[in-house]
This record gives sequence, C-alpha cells and structure tokens, in this order.
Amino acid sequence: TADLPSIARFRHARSMARQVRVLVAGDDGVGKSSIIFTLVSRSFPESPPPVVHDITLPPEHYFENAEVTLMDSSPGDEEDLNTKLAIADCIILVYSVDDDATFEHLGEYWLPLIEEKNSKTTVFIAGNKADTTSGFPEAEAEDPEQDESKGAQERKGDAAPDHGEAYLALVERVEPLLQRFRFIVDFIHVSAACEVALSDLFFKAIDSVINPISPLFDVASADLKPEAVYAIHRLFRCYDQDMDGVLNKSEMSKIQQRCFDLVLEEEDLESLRQVVVGEGRGGLVTDDGFTVEGLVTLCRHFVEENKAQVVWKMLRQTGFDTDLKLTPPSALSAARLSDAGVVFQLRPAVWDFLDRIFVRFDSNKDGLLDAADVAEVFSVLPRSIRGRSPWCTPTSASSLGLDAPAIDQRQWRAYWAQTVALSTVVASQMLFYLGFLGDDFEKASDVANYLTCVPAPGPASMTQRRRRLGIGYGLDSRLGRGLASITLKVLVVSPDEDAVRDVLRALSQAPGSGDCCKISSSSWPHDTTVDGDGSTSPDAVGYEHHGVDDDGSGRHAEPRIHVVFAAQDGPSQIADLVLLLYEEASDASIRAALDACDALPPWQGRAFIRRPPESGGPPAPCDARVESKCLKLGIPEPFDLRPEDQESAANAASGVVVSVLGDHHMPKSLARFLARTIASTPTWYSAIIALAVGGLIAAVGYELWKKSTGDQGDSAKESASGRDASQSVGKSEKLVQPTSLLDDVSMFGSLPGNGGAEERVKLCQLPSRHPYLLLFAEWAGTLRA
Repeated sequence: TADLPSIARFRHARSMARQVRVLVAGDDGVGKSSIIFTLVSRSFPESPPPVVHDITLPPEHYFENAEVTLMDSSPGDEEDLNTKLAIADCIILVYSVDDDATFEHLGEYWLPLIEEKNSKTTVFIAGNKADTTSGFPEAEAEDPEQDESKGAQERKGDAAPDHGEAYLALVERVEPLLQRFRFIVDFIHVSAACEVALSDLFFKAIDSVINPISPLFDVASADLKPEAVYAIHRLFRCYDQDMDGVLNKSEMSKIQQRCFDLVLEEEDLESLRQVVVGEGRGGLVTDDGFTVEGLVTLCRHFVEENKAQVVWKMLRQTGFDTDLKLTPPSALSAARLSDAGVVFQLRPAVWDFLDRIFVRFDSNKDGLLDAADVAEVFSVLPRSIRGRSPWCTPTSASSLGLDAPAIDQRQWRAYWAQTVALSTVVASQMLFYLGFLGDDFEKASDVANYLTCVPAPGPASMTQRRRRLGIGYGLDSRLGRGLASITLKVLVVSPDEDAVRDVLRALSQAPGSGDCCKISSSSWPHDTTVDGDGSTSPDAVGYEHHGVDDDGSGRHAEPRIHVVFAAQDGPSQIADLVLLLYEEASDASIRAALDACDALPPWQGRAFIRRPPESGGPPAPCDARVESKCLKLGIPEPFDLRPEDQESAANAASGVVVSVLGDHHMPKSLARFLARTIASTPTWYSAIIALAVGGLIAAVGYELWKKSTGDQGDSAKESASGRDASQSVGKSEKLVQPTSLLDDVSMFGSLPGNGGAEERVKLCQLPSRHPYLLLFAEWAGTLRA
C-alpha cells in the first residue's frame, strides 16, 4: 500500500505524456539491436537478439511530458518495416563505420523509402562501431545526459581524442544527403560496444519530436517562419502587460520564473542583451528592456544555436501547441449567457487592459484607432481571423474591415461591452488571444480571470439584479456598487425587422456608440458556440454613457454605463428594457406596439420609441392611445428617433440610460414601490420588512374577515329579536334601550346614504376583486419574485 501513491502518479504521468515513437532502422549487421539493448540495459550484449521487441521508457527517463517507445526493425520483414516507418515520429538510420556499403545504401534505398512512407518525420544518421576506427569526431555535449555519457566513456578509458580531419571528412560525406533530404536533422558517430554517445543520440532524436525546429525555422531562407514570428509577437503581448512596447527587467523575470522556474540574475539579463546587441541593428533594445523585434532576434538566436526547446518552452506556456496552433482553454467555452440566471461582465482589470491597448496602438496619438490600428491590435490572432475584430463580420466590404471609420475610446469600450453581452464565449476567447493573463498566470484558463457575473434580467432575479447594479437610485454614487462598469441590455421589438435594423443604425449615430453589427464566429479557428440559436448573434449596437467625475477633472465617472441595443432573437428573450417600436404614421404599427406592451409580463420594463414620417417637418404630438397607455402605466413618453439625426440618437440613448437606472420604465404599482424600497436596504433587513408588511396585511385581512362574519351573526339575531318585539309592542309600554351601536343607529331610522342592517352587512363583505385582495395578491407575487 505504501507504493500506491507513486503508482498513481506514474499512471497519471503516463496518461498526460505525449507518445513518441523512435524507430531504429538500417541494414542487417550494423548494430541496431545492440544500440537499443545497450541504451536500456547499460551493458553491451555478447549475443544480441536479431530484433528487439518494442520497449517503452517512462516519461521521467528523458522528458517529463514524453513517453518514448523504441522500435527495432528488420529489412527482411517488409510489411512490419513499412508499418513502423509510417507511424514513427523520429527515425535513427544506422550504418557501420567500417562498411562503406551500408553508408551508400542510405542514399540509395533507406532515405528515398522514408521520403515515400513518412516525409514529415525527422531523421538522424548514426555511424555505429566508431570504436573500430581511429577515433570519434570531435563533439561537445550540450545536455546533462551527454555529460554523463562522456563521464562513462572516460571511466572506461575510451575518451575520444581530437580528430578534426576525420570530422571534416564525415561532413563532406554527409553534406550531399543533407542537401537532398531536408528531413535529416543531424548525424553522429556512436559505439554500442563502448556505450559512447548513445544517450546523446536518443536525447537529440526525442528532442527533435518534442521541440521540432521545422515549425519555427525555414532552412532555405535561414530565418524564422512567419507563423513563428506571429507567435513570438503574442508571447511579447502576454508579458508586456503595461503595454509600453518594452519588456523590462520585471517582465523578463516573469518569463524566466514562469517558463523555466529560475530566477533571472543581473548577469544573465546582461548576457541576453549582448546577444541582441550583437546583431548590429538598432531598435532591438532600449534602456528599459527588449522591444518586440529584440525578442524575435533572441528567439532566432536560440533556434540557430540548436536550443529550440527554449523557444518552445515559452510558447507552450502561452497556449501554443507543436504546430503553432493557438487554442483557448476549454473552460472559456463554458461561459454561456444563460448559465444559472446570471450574465457576465468584464472585470476591472480587463477594462484597464483594454484601455492600455487603446493607448498603445493609437499610432497618431489623436485619441482614435483607425482601421489599420485596429487590425494591428488583432494581428496576434490565429490565421483564419487574424487582424479582424469580433465585431467585424466577414461580410463587410473588406475582410479586415480596413474601410471602417476610426473609433474613439468610448466606442472601443462600447464594442467590447456589446461583444460580452451578445457572446461571452467570443469575448473571453478574444481576450485570451490578445494576451490578457491577469495578475495570476495560473488562472489564465479560468473564466473568472476575465469575467464577473451579475444576476440576469428575469422574474426570479430582477430584484437581485437591480440591487447589484443600483437600478432605482438614478445616476448617483450608489450605482453599480463594486463594479467598474455595468451593462444594460435593451431589446428593440417590432414586427418589421427592417424597421428594427434602421433604428439600430440610427442609434449608432449617438456619440459613444459603435456601428450596427453582429458578433460572428463563422470563420473561427476552432469550435466556438456563439450564444443564441445560430452561429451569428442578432444585430446590435453598443453605447457607452458618458459621465464625468464631480471633482471637475473631466475623467470618466465610475462605473461606466454601457447599453447594448439589440434586435430580438427569439420570443423568450428578456432584457432590462424593451423598446416597443412603432411608425408614427401607421395605425397598424401603433396597434401592434400596444398589443406587444400588453403581452409583456408585469415585471418587464418597457418604453415606446416612435419613428416620424420620412417626409420630415415638425414633430407631431404623440398618439392619444400611446399617451394614454404611458400615463396608465406610469412610464415615460415615447422617445423620438429620426434617421441620420445625431441629436435625437443621443437623446434617445441617454434617455434610455436615465429611464432604466432611475427605474422609470417599470409599470407603476404598489409592488413596484415596495420592491424599490426593499432594493434600497440590505438583504437581511429586506427580509424583516417583507415579513412585517406581510404580517400586517394578513392581520388586516383577518380582522376584516372576522368583522364581516360577526356582523352577519349579529344581524340574524337582530332580525329574530325584532320580530318578537313587534309582537309584544302593544303588550308593553316600556322603552327599548339600545344594546349596541347598530341598535343605536337603527333608532334614527333611514338616513340618506345610510341603509338598513342588510345594506351595512354588504358594505363589510369584500368582493372577489376588492382592492385589498388585489393588493395582497400583488404583494404575494412580489415576494415570490
């Protein structure tokens, strides 16, 4: 039982490790089986088997994330050989140093066969039995495993002498093969009998699979490939969190600590600086640190020095795989808009990050991002969506939206608020692409790193949502307590979809509004489900309400208020406010808007918005039916919105903000008053008030019911005693003394407006639609909500 934890860890490591298959091939008699047997057992076999069965090495043997399978082969078994050639990740071609025919057979048979069966693999040429010649070519071991091999070699008394001429001769011999077959990575002399350079050979072979050079470097041009440059640019973006365009000492230390778990010493940083300065080009380093071109130069140096594992270590820590594909964590796809009655908003750190991006890429420093600036912001995205913002749909005039107008910072933020409101999945994944990692890099795959949740608009959560966003207080200091920004969703409803689209375009004329667009994932590089029924969100416009701090500094007041005006995308959608659109000159449109208003649930906020005739002229008075409906519900008068009118668009957008935050858009009722009162108090105090008011209403109802039933019994007794008294009036002359207030009143006869006992009893009985009962039912519904 003591070994169970270690066994569990071993199984977990194997399940997480990558499978690497290394094939050892070559002519018969060159020592393939001896190489594998000696590597595994650390001893040379006297009589090795003809073919060694597949051997699997545990992940910790070479790389902690690689499970290596060594495969032997025999030229006589052609079917088995072809199968292993097709599945091999790396091939070690062995020839005998003391047999030139085996070397010539590499170019005549083995290398063309590999090119036919598996041209994507990597090949190492190993000259075995090097101990039978005058010595080994000079080679320096870069890896600890190589040092260990050298130590073992020296202990056996087989230290390799310096034979520079032999090494030059080997290079001249192999050079034609290197030029002809580009998948050859390296060549080396080994000795299975002396256990020399075997660990070095297999370490390089496995490293070529785990950290391949081909995705990074183009041998023909002797430079980094374009995709590798894009990946390094995103690596720079991930660690340049202050967005000053320079990786300073603190940010370089974060790279060293996160990727290599080492502390960056001052002399190490200076040596890296000297490597970049040695390129002889300006603009690579500054007094503060490395520029993005300086980081590219540094990565190129590592690849050229056969240290591609350094570059891969940094790229993998930021989400890239071996093919330089960037796939966001699967947890970010779970941020659905309909999860458990909540909606998501961006965290304050994300808003700060987006503001820094805006300032960093404002090339003209004029407070505007033109189309080229926006494309540069999104230049680190995967290839299929590179340079295109989430609100730039593929159907625009340009695939990158380079014909789009420049946007200011309010519009920039409004676009992001719109993206989050319509598709939290696209928003969170886009932030991952842009390199936002937050304060804790370990939480980069967590939705909470990007988003914070608030209650969604709905019957069960509207009270909590109003309290969380501060709705009902107006634009004061209690708005959105604890939030850097709040987002309000407004639906524009009309049977005419073209009219809705025209209204959204008109609202986009308001200062601080983005353009009317969709959030699309039709060309996303991976499976991304956009919130909604289809692959594209409904038409929408994002708007940021401009508030200024009271101190006169001119800064934006916190929290910032964003409104997303969206077309209705399904009959069951809910929002903070529903704008009922109607045409002023169309009686059918007015009736449709009134019917839609009556169909809304009581807790749903609503307002009317009217479109005047295209003929222009002074605005006509509001339709009497709409005005009567507004007065009856206690909601504001309809908003006027004229096409291509910036002033009316600004008034409508700001009027919506004031209406929603002031809670003017809710139908008037006692429930609305009580709900607003409860929303302004702490949760525990609200429960006490609800119980107290409910108890009071129940007590009043009980007393009314008790009095009504008691009066019915008293009136029955009065009727019986009255009949007895009328029969004995002539028999007794004694005056009848009043015994109750009702008897006392009956002595005065019938007064105007004062009926008899039966009429008084009816006044005390509550009909089924009495206002008190309606009040109680309405209050009970509020408590349930």
